[in-house]
Amino acid sequence: DYEDWHFNVRASNTEPLLRLTLESLLSEEHMEQKRDEVLELIRAGD
Repeated sequence: DYEDWHFNVRASNTEPLLRLTLESLLSEEHMEQKRDEVLELIRAGD
């Protein structure tokens, strides 16, 4: 559980892709950093 950001990853029901929703309560830069971290983890799972 994170106090300053959260995210959700789910498979699309209509397209062959994953949907990522991510929000940071601190800043846009923080959101972009966390987005990059989550995407790195997703891509490492290939």
